[in-house]
Formats: sequence, structure tokens, C-alpha cells
Amino acid sequence: MVRLLMFRNPAGFLFLFIALVNCSGSSNNEVSLSYNYIKDSIPIGSLNLSTYYDSDIFSMRERDIFVGYNHTTHSFDFFDLTKKQFSKSLVLKSEGPNAIKTVGRFAINKDYIVIIYGNAFIYFLNHDGSILKKIKFDELSGFEGLSLAPVELTFGNYAKLAFNEENILTLPVYKSVKRLNDDFYDQFHILDIHFDGVTITSSLTACSFPPKFSDNFYGDLDLPYVNRSNGKLFYNFPVSSTIFQISEDSNSETHHISELNSNENTETPAFNKALYNTSDRMDYFFNSPRYFYPIFDPYRELYYIVRKNKTETSEKQYEENYLIIMNKDLDYLDSIKISSDLTAIYDVTKDGLVFLYNQASIDSESYISFYTITVSKP
Repeated sequence: MVRLLMFRNPAGFLFLFIALVNCSGSSNNEVSLSYNYIKDSIPIGSLNLSTYYDSDIFSMRERDIFVGYNHTTHSFDFFDLTKKQFSKSLVLKSEGPNAIKTVGRFAINKDYIVIIYGNAFIYFLNHDGSILKKIKFDELSGFEGLSLAPVELTFGNYAKLAFNEENILTLPVYKSVKRLNDDFYDQFHILDIHFDGVTITSSLTACSFPPKFSDNFYGDLDLPYVNRSNGKLFYNFPVSSTIFQISEDSNSETHHISELNSNENTETPAFNKALYNTSDRMDYFFNSPRYFYPIFDPYRELYYIVRKNKTETSEKQYEENYLIIMNKDLDYLDSIKISSDLTAIYDVTKDGLVFLYNQASIDSESYISFYTITVSKP
């Protein structure tokens, strides 16, 4: 069954609830897809890493460039995926007026690098590492009582920071209260910041947590992924197969997405609040079934999202991951099983959807390896 609900928030935005629901049989969209799988390895130097847990990919002059944050050298390492070679390291300053103490989240496009540092600062840099704009979040007008992240220590959510080619940074912001406080789930906002190289403009869109957060607690799996791509602004949650699309008018089409390969191991259970400050919190975060972030492939006009089933053992021997493929209108097309050797961080190049290998699955510390899935339509 597909559930579709609509409502308008006070700002007049139309919200579409697009539910990926369990069904049997074939998809309504009779499209035959083919898949190609390639593993590429690039030699690395003694200061590079064999995997990166904070990374991004951008395109420049017909080349796809992978950038990973190297926490051991406080630098960005650039790898040319087209030429299959290491390009450069951009070392960040850790002292002085242009210092960036650490990198929490970052994104990069052909023009700029954007860095989120804790709950306090947003930096825009050029590709030489010079700081062009530094924003202190709590000094922005109209953002009182909001925070760039939950106020307590939280696990990273494998979230990809959305920074598009129009230099619009899109990210969720939250009420400045702890998530154990029920007020945390009253509302969150989607923040858009546009940077033109000199000045910024910003806007907020008020959003609601799904009703399931009123009845249950989901620990660190409660933070939304947000994305602005292909003319769409949408968000989703790790614990839900629903995608929420936001439109500024009432002319948006409805979407019916039916997901195959669902089973009893795909439903995320609620978490006991009393166990929030125990080791069970970590087990719940890493071993529960969940969804990750949708990403648009402009070369093939497809959307992808990864779903992880329940992990049966701490060694991840029985973990099952699936790649779900949708068309440009978010209609379900297919889903395929993918290796649990891959990280849940993925990005798009002209060759396909690119994954890194997780630390336990690296064959050699002398290379960084990439796994590319190319989806072809007839």
C-alpha cells in the first residue's frame, strides 16, 4: 500500500509524503536495468589514508575529483578519479586568525569548500584554503533558539552535506534542547545559505518530524537527511521509508514508490530512553535496520538510496545492504543487494555510484579503493 498525505506549513510550502512500502511482485514501472561493477585502486603516499570517513566528490573540467578529510594531517586529500591518481593535499591552518580547529562536516563543489565546525561556525573557503567567509551561527538574525546539531554529543549520521552547483548549502537545524526533551521533536528547520563569493543570503523552512517520533524514541537515528537536487527539496529519516518532498506551489506531481526486498529485518524498532546513556545506544545505532540518504544521478537521471537490514552479529557477518534505484520522479524501479564491505557513504560520478570500502575490508594500506556501480537503462 502507498500512503500519500499533504499539508501546508504556515509559510505556504506544500509537503508531499512519499512512502516506500513493502509489496510483492514486480514494480509498476516496467524498466529493465542492467548493472556494471568496477573496483578501482589508486596508490597512496605515507601521509594519505586508505579510507576516509568524511569525503565528497565534485566535477571540474570534465574530471571527477574525490576529496577526503585526513584527520591525521588536518588536510583535504584530493584524488583524481578520472586519471586514477593522487592530486594534492590542502593543509588547513590550525592556529592564527584563519585557523580551522577541526572539520566536522564538509562539502565541496567547483567553486568553494564549505566546512561545518561544531554548533558554532560555518566556513566558506576557496580551493587554495583561504577563508572567504566565516559565519558564527548564533549571530545570524532569526536563528535564535536553533542549533546546527543536537546540543549533546551524538553519533555522525553518515549524512552527506548538501552543497549544490548554485552554491546553495542546505542543511537541517534543530531546537537547542536535548533530544531526551520531548520539545526537540516539535519541529526542525531546513536552512538554505547561498554564497556568492562575498556575501550570504539565508532562509529557513519549518518542517515537522513524522508522527512516529511522538510515540517512540529512536536515539541517534532521529536526524533527517536533506537534499536539494533536480529541482526538488526533500528530506528523509533513517528509521522511515518515507521521503518528504517540499514544493513552493501546489503543482507537484504525486509519486508512488514501491520497494521490493523488504522483510521483518527492515523495520527499525524503537529505543528505550532509559538506555540512552549506556553501551546499548551504540549497539542500537550501528546494528539497527535503517535507510541512508537519497542522491540524484544527473548523468542517468536516477535517484539512489541505500537500505541496511538488521545486523545479526557484531562482526556484521549477516548484514544485508540494498541499493534502491528510482527514476527522476522518485518512482521505484529496482533494488539490488550490495556488499557489506562498502561504507554507507556514496556519491555520483559520470561513471556511476561510487562507494569506499570500510576499514575492515581494505586489502592493502598502500591503496585507496573505490567500488563503482553503473546502472544502465535500455
